[in-house]
Amino acid sequence: GIPVDKADDSGGRLRITATALAQGYACPLRTYHHVHHRELRRAPEPFRRQIMERGREMEAEVVAPFQPAEVKADPADPRDGAERTLELMTEGVPAIYQPVFYALDERFEYVAKPDLIVRVPEAGTAGGGAPGDIPPNPLSAAAPAPPRAGQAGVHAYAIIEIKHSRDATPEHIVQLVFSAWLLNLAQGVEVPAHRLLLAGSGATETFQLA
Repeated sequence: GIPVDKADDSGGRLRITATALAQGYACPLRTYHHVHHRELRRAPEPFRRQIMERGREMEAEVVAPFQPAEVKADPADPRDGAERTLELMTEGVPAIYQPVFYALDERFEYVAKPDLIVRVPEAGTAGGGAPGDIPPNPLSAAAPAPPRAGQAGVHAYAIIEIKHSRDATPEHIVQLVFSAWLLNLAQGVEVPAHRLLLAGSGATETFQLA
């Protein structure tokens, strides 16, 4: 099955997030417990909290040189964050930290919150790729309807996903593909090249997704 989350105020739709999709790929049982047995969740142990805090510090260090605009929105309402993200993309700011992308169809809501997106010089040219049609929804036969998709004046961006590891994993790529699909849907043009920045090794890997 498709890893889902429970969504509120969504007309009965279930929510699929990039994080849940990657976690479901790595461990379906973890996703099942997250959706159906949230009462079993426990607060992180002190050591885990320390790792998480160091991860946030490392991410801040990596992001700082980009001097990005930051999307600050209600985490319970991804539509609010998606609207703010599109406003910044329309302004054409060079980089956006913690953008939000949102779409829906008859059954699901789709949400992605990549770490960073950076503006590309010309729509569809990131990594030498050519403009193209938006690929179909990889999870549903129905065409989702994002707010103001393809609006005139929305500039093109590519994703930089920051991972605190030395090597890219299949879960990282699953998350990147899903986030890139929603980004391309929102900006109305397919930018095929997106990156994983591996903070553990300092390496950057570019993935051509089309």
